[in-house]
Amino acid sequence: MMIKADSISHRYNDLLAVDDVSFEISPGEIVGLLGHNGAGKSTIMKILTGFLHPFEGEVRLGDKNIWDDLTSAQQRIGYLPENNILYPEMTVVDYLVYVGILNGIEKNSALSLIRLALNKTGLDDKANQVIGTLSKGFQQRVGVAQAILHGPNVLILDEPTSGLDPTQVQQMRRTITNLSSNDTAVVLSTHVLKEVESICNRVIVIKEGKKVLDSSLSELSEGQRLLVTVDRKLDGTVLFDGLLTMALVEFLEESSIGYRYALTPKESGTMNVIGSQVANLVVKSGVGLCELSMEKRDLETIFNEIDLTR
Repeated sequence: MMIKADSISHRYNDLLAVDDVSFEISPGEIVGLLGHNGAGKSTIMKILTGFLHPFEGEVRLGDKNIWDDLTSAQQRIGYLPENNILYPEMTVVDYLVYVGILNGIEKNSALSLIRLALNKTGLDDKANQVIGTLSKGFQQRVGVAQAILHGPNVLILDEPTSGLDPTQVQQMRRTITNLSSNDTAVVLSTHVLKEVESICNRVIVIKEGKKVLDSSLSELSEGQRLLVTVDRKLDGTVLFDGLLTMALVEFLEESSIGYRYALTPKESGTMNVIGSQVANLVVKSGVGLCELSMEKRDLETIFNEIDLTR
């Protein structure tokens, strides 16, 4: 079931926290909502769950506005808030029973659903342990278990690895990856770039309440330049002057395998054509072609570019 934010905005007194943000997320996607602290991510999460009503715009679950029947909509949404509120004096299983009652889960299906939630979050061995005695990592898993207990179509996780040590972070990432399915869309907010690169297949970047980027990770990894390494330093860029599709040719460095150049096309989407043209041109000229590849950029580079240009 698709969840869609349609031109949502929200204001806290004079502060415009979310400014005309739109996106839609389909089942099977793990989408990272990325931005600096205070960018508006948590506010968007609260709007998606129906905790906050936007000042403008709407959220649709399937073909229905969630505010037309909020109770029904929230039965299809699982939510782990940034501040994971648990009852430390309760055991894990008692807490999940309590959550099941609040969610209106029928008694005859509650036990099987609790077992499934414990299994998916790796809490089988901790079921009878008091929550207050668990590590922060296991407490976060309890929070995820309550979020998935009722079998939601949309799972919303707000800073799920906040405060965890490196081992716990890796465990939580594996847990989240395993929760994605053809029936479930996962949305997680974070300010950690590595988090998005590790488990998401799409990223939405929020800056000062606005959406400034919405793209798949595979699309972002493809740079806008072609990297060419040859066996000798060329006299200027004369060799590439015949390529009318090229806007810029730059010498980058001398490496252990040769001399590297970066070629920027005049138009995006022409890389495949340019690649074959460059290979033919180099070979016909008698210059040795050592390496030919498209530039790969990591999310940190792209994020920094957004910071500088927006």
